[in-house]
Amino acid sequence: MSRWPTVEFGEVMTPNRRPYLLGDDEDANLVGMRLYAHGPFHRELKPAGQIRKKSHFVIREGDVIYNKLFAWKGTFGIVPPELDGMFVSDKFPTYALDDSRVDPSYLRWYFRYPEIWEQARRLSTGSAALSKLTLNPPKFIELTMPLPPIEEQRRVAEKLNRLQQRMTHARRDAHLVDKQVGVLATAEVGRMIECVAGTHEPLGDLLAEPSRNGLSTRPSDTPPGVPILRISAATSRADAVVDEADVKYLPLSRLDADAYWLQPGDLLACRFNGNLGYVGRFSRYVGLSKESRVYPDKLIRFRVDATRVRPEFVCLAMNSRYGREQIERFCQTTAGNIGISARNLKTVGVPTPSLDVQSAMIRRALLLQELVTAVRTRRAQVATTLDAVMPAVMSEFWG
Repeated sequence: MSRWPTVEFGEVMTPNRRPYLLGDDEDANLVGMRLYAHGPFHRELKPAGQIRKKSHFVIREGDVIYNKLFAWKGTFGIVPPELDGMFVSDKFPTYALDDSRVDPSYLRWYFRYPEIWEQARRLSTGSAALSKLTLNPPKFIELTMPLPPIEEQRRVAEKLNRLQQRMTHARRDAHLVDKQVGVLATAEVGRMIECVAGTHEPLGDLLAEPSRNGLSTRPSDTPPGVPILRISAATSRADAVVDEADVKYLPLSRLDADAYWLQPGDLLACRFNGNLGYVGRFSRYVGLSKESRVYPDKLIRFRVDATRVRPEFVCLAMNSRYGREQIERFCQTTAGNIGISARNLKTVGVPTPSLDVQSAMIRRALLLQELVTAVRTRRAQVATTLDAVMPAVMSEFWG
């Protein structure tokens, strides 16, 4: 329980709605509210011709504002200077704050305390399932807050501000380390590939059988049917391994899909994508799911001759700087998508050192990937720890 006296919002806030009727040719800068006390924001400049309901309300800098429909999700805030004079609908009541009793910075922080969201939920009426759980103004002023002397409020806000700055720096530093380790690992793999690139052959000469585009039949999100990989299954993982759980379902028999079943060691390349970095990007099918998969038309399957090249090595080479420079020369844009053909990909040169050298380079690349994964895991742990810090500190003040 807080060590400070508690007051209702109605003791320190006064309704101050400013009705405004928009003219027939008057555009409007409209404001919305972010969830979890991230405050009001400029949602859009809406042209007059698209505004059906002309009655709005003007907001001013320093107004306390909330969204009636989502107060239980923390849609509270204080209007910043850049939103002064903009408009809201009747779903966004506003109030004048008695700043002789409540410091605005303190209130902003209190709005981020989950307990006030829970209070709002208890006082709201309607159904959350229908997005109609509403905190009406008579109930808003019944919300309560701990209210120490104003100088103490400022000290609390300043302490939370400093803590937030340190947490922001910690997140940024963790992100930079993560990014730099990834860059260094990628550069090292690229260096290894370039060191053996003197002897190379076109990918097409290293295949055990012809390449094959995938199935073009439209899949369903749910069974029954043959499991078919989504396009994202071949592009989402940083380690260039196919995500075998990322599937849809095709209304085909297993016999009809016979020519398209993937085997462990098969390589998939993305044929079309809006992101250049994904076009021609290779991934490796491992078969860890123990359940066969087929693949869609926007992916191309390559099955290499394992007596000459290891699929893991080909995947590394094609995704390296050496491979990407060749691949991106072929990429063409069509109707917003960037594409490449199997015919083009088969002309890309692949280094062909001995299998022993390939194996050694694969092991080195795996060690680098393990390092990247460890750093990213650590970053996630840091983020989880930081996420828990602020609520714990808030509870010291208001719990």
